[in-house]
Amino acid sequence: MFVLGSSVEMWDVASNRVDLSNCEVSQLPPELFELTNLVELSLAGNQLTQLPADIGRLSCLQRLVLAGNWLEHLPPELWGLSQLEGLWVHGNMLQDLPQQVGQLSKLKMLSLAGNQLRHVPDSLTQLVHLQDLNLSGNFLQELPAGMSALTALTMLSLHGNQLQQLPQHGWQQLASLKEATLQGNRLRQLPDSFAQLRALTELSLADNQLTSLPADLSGWSNLQKFHCYGNCLTELPLSPRGLPALLPAPRNAAQSATAAASKAAASARFSSRYSSVGSYEDPEGRSSSADAAALRSVDASEDGGRLVSLWLEGNPLSEAAAAGAVEHLGAAGTTRVGLDERQLAGAAGQVAEQQAAAGNRAGDGPGYFKLQLGPTPDSCAGGAEDRVLVVAFGSAPGLPNWGGVMRQVAAAAEAPEHNNFDVLYVVDPNRSWYCGGDPAVMEQQYGSRLRQYTQRYKHVVMVGDSMGATGALLFAPQATSVLAFCPQVDLSTSSIRPGQPPAWQAALQRTLQAAVGASSAAIKIFTGTWQHDVDQANLLGHQPHVRIKVYSVESHRLALALQRQRKLAPLVREAVLQELGLQSGNVRLANLLTQSEAVAVDEEPMGPLGFSVDQLMELAGLSVAASLAAEFPPQSHKRVLVLAGPGNNGGDGLVAGRHLTHFGYDVQQLQAACSQPAQQQPGSAPAAAGSSSSGLSAVADVVVDALFGFSFKGSARPPFDSLLQMLAPSAKPPAIVAVDIPSGWHVEQGPGDNPAALAPDMLVSLTAPKLAAQHFKGAHHYLGGRFVPPAIRDKYNLVLPAYPGVQQCVKLPPAAGAAAAGSVPTAAARSAAAVPSPADMRVSYELHGLLEDEAAADPLQQFEAWFKAAVDSKVCEEPNAMAVASCSSSGQPSLRYVLLKGYDERGFVFYTNYSSRKGQELAAGGRTALAFWWEGLQRQVRIEGPVERVPEAESQAYFDSRPRGSRIGAWVSLQSQVVAGGRKEIEGRQKQLEAVYEDASVAVPKPEHWGGFLVRPTAMEFWQGRPSRLHDRLRYSRTSTDSNEWKLERLYP
Repeated sequence: MFVLGSSVEMWDVASNRVDLSNCEVSQLPPELFELTNLVELSLAGNQLTQLPADIGRLSCLQRLVLAGNWLEHLPPELWGLSQLEGLWVHGNMLQDLPQQVGQLSKLKMLSLAGNQLRHVPDSLTQLVHLQDLNLSGNFLQELPAGMSALTALTMLSLHGNQLQQLPQHGWQQLASLKEATLQGNRLRQLPDSFAQLRALTELSLADNQLTSLPADLSGWSNLQKFHCYGNCLTELPLSPRGLPALLPAPRNAAQSATAAASKAAASARFSSRYSSVGSYEDPEGRSSSADAAALRSVDASEDGGRLVSLWLEGNPLSEAAAAGAVEHLGAAGTTRVGLDERQLAGAAGQVAEQQAAAGNRAGDGPGYFKLQLGPTPDSCAGGAEDRVLVVAFGSAPGLPNWGGVMRQVAAAAEAPEHNNFDVLYVVDPNRSWYCGGDPAVMEQQYGSRLRQYTQRYKHVVMVGDSMGATGALLFAPQATSVLAFCPQVDLSTSSIRPGQPPAWQAALQRTLQAAVGASSAAIKIFTGTWQHDVDQANLLGHQPHVRIKVYSVESHRLALALQRQRKLAPLVREAVLQELGLQSGNVRLANLLTQSEAVAVDEEPMGPLGFSVDQLMELAGLSVAASLAAEFPPQSHKRVLVLAGPGNNGGDGLVAGRHLTHFGYDVQQLQAACSQPAQQQPGSAPAAAGSSSSGLSAVADVVVDALFGFSFKGSARPPFDSLLQMLAPSAKPPAIVAVDIPSGWHVEQGPGDNPAALAPDMLVSLTAPKLAAQHFKGAHHYLGGRFVPPAIRDKYNLVLPAYPGVQQCVKLPPAAGAAAAGSVPTAAARSAAAVPSPADMRVSYELHGLLEDEAAADPLQQFEAWFKAAVDSKVCEEPNAMAVASCSSSGQPSLRYVLLKGYDERGFVFYTNYSSRKGQELAAGGRTALAFWWEGLQRQVRIEGPVERVPEAESQAYFDSRPRGSRIGAWVSLQSQVVAGGRKEIEGRQKQLEAVYEDASVAVPKPEHWGGFLVRPTAMEFWQGRPSRLHDRLRYSRTSTDSNEWKLERLYP
């Protein structure tokens, strides 16, 4: 039992707010209730089983967060907190709600989701100021008759209950209700008054038992999203006052512009505080649901207005109803109608118009299974087996909008083959966490149905956020790649959980961890800095195929934050292209900077870090000069013209010109306006008086474009407009090197539709690439930013490449759509162009040296120092990877990489299958050689010596420490033997052995053919790269493994 320390001085109570969430508290100290002026108290995510009566002493409380505990009842004293405006009790074990709840007359927000409530009292309807009511994920069969009294409601969440009917009268009085989620209940019909909710913008009635809809739906005059899939509808109300009454009215240009501006403003407001995005599902207990609802409302349509999406899959619609839906709704082009394959067959003749919205459902049971096909195999080479299936798991209701994300992925395609993927949308409407606590039910309702789709594809990418991320991990064995955003693993510490007993929640954790361990997929877990989510991710981080990425976002809704930053779709796109075996572009798009980020990163060094503008300009200009020299040497491109603008970008160009002069170039500088003081520094090249309009090729071999930076907006004014015309493709300028952003480009949107936009041959991004870089099609993209301090890199989650040697720039991989010499290359040509000749690959090794007097006396001590440096510098993901050599009896050598698992005074240990080729050859030959290569440090280590098996007890101890899936894998793999039945044979053996060891309490025994090898070194060589290939090589040697006397010698490189 953990009891919170009682020192009030340790609590920050100056603001009358105390946050004790996620402290593993099981009892509350009496001193807490002495703080009678508290207005906000959070106890979320603890181990509380009861709340003391002293809670009633906190009479000033306005916000009380009790989510994610083990409360079965609430004390009567709580209902006397008359100032309470927000009460969050979701994710507990509440079995009843007393009549006294009606005493909380000021309550605006009430969340009781994920409990075990079977009824709510009539007094609930006395809460006339209630704006947001969440009763989802309980066992409610009915609602109080007087729900119409809650006239202030804007959000009503009832999904995942057992409601069979709604109160018949008065719904039209809820004039402010904008969102209602009722999916996953047992409703058979709707009262007519429910169809008079005029403020409603989003409604979900999915996965109920509705046999009809009200004939008159005209009251839903503002409805934008209507989810009605998975019901029992055979007919639809298609009269003028039925569904057609919900179609958007045509807009003129001025109205469309106003709607677009409203959407942009709402998005900007939301993005400005994305780190505190909240809703009734926010584990931190914060609520920004009004902001989220406003944004979703605006974001529902590109043009504002009324119904833009209607989802009907899984209803037994008659042919006339299906055809009518397409004819009256889909044909208008303003409403997206979702139909399944059977329904489309009934809407013959309209299939082409609805292909993009077509889907289907498989099997019986709850849940939304919709397969949305991408381009047909006729337009993309190969059939389904060559395509990628993206499975997007929703969170009921889910954020972000995975449909919108996948449309962004498709829109970013640079070639037809980039869209060679289909999307399967899966939603758990009951908020049951995909039944993960009951593996048999999970398999029946989701696993087997999901397999009907995934088994058709070689490549399956699963994505999800929060509960959806948990779903993606539960079914990871069916995937080849998984992107999980803030998954919840241990629900006992989570405030967003179903009202299930601890045993069920523990079973979900075991099932999920077993699924991750058994999966061969590349799993990436993304989390923000909220400690709860980091802890959840770390429960899986020990798995060798799991990678964890932490973003500087203090919120559980990381995926939504990344979507608002335009970084979510690029992450998914990268995963899809990797599965397709294609390049994902010239840089990792998830690391591209928006304009606001670029400004912040640009200003950050001049704050506490103490850089001056001149210092940064010198570093940036040197990076530009070095990049230009790497591709355009003075022997072939001696004449350089620098076009410098008035801002910092122009100053960078002038500094680059000065350095290029010292590099041996003939440099001229054209200053379009008075620039930064850098132009006056000693050694600056003389400025050109002007330039002829006959063409820049007559005076220059290379032009440095430093006119505008990332702050440029609008149209260029004189004299810049004429300079940009001289750089336009139609003017056939010489090679153009753009500094940070090509002049005239928007920092995020790139060149836009401007046919005269610059098309530079080289882009030198400074600090980190900006969003516009994804539109760069030139041959050479360099990054200059070695001067970026680690503090800035970590703060903005920049994943920057390693800089070779002492170079100030690094070349980034070419863009997938990059053009050469003005042509549009084929995929094969792009692939060939991306691979330079090995004869031209050279790196100058200038990082370190290795002298005899610096080397340790013992080579194992020297190895430990170098190995620690490799780990600490993070030069690679697996610094313990090493090559192991063996030789057959006929003298045929072989080599492979394995992972070092230990080293001590005896030598170096790794583990393998003794029956494999490697194992047999090492046992027979008795000697081996190892090699480590740490590229970022320009170091390698070679080791030679006899090899022997480690003691059985040592092998057993390491085997027991491995993930359960890896232990089973040791039995599955007949290493090095031929697999006659293909991949399916391996997977079949895996399933058989998983069934044998299904009980997690039963230990998986170590196979006799599996264990460790110990390499006892007799020679160790340490190689340090040096300039001109005159490397340092120090070799330690001894006469036998019993000797402690090492001889140190230097070898010629």
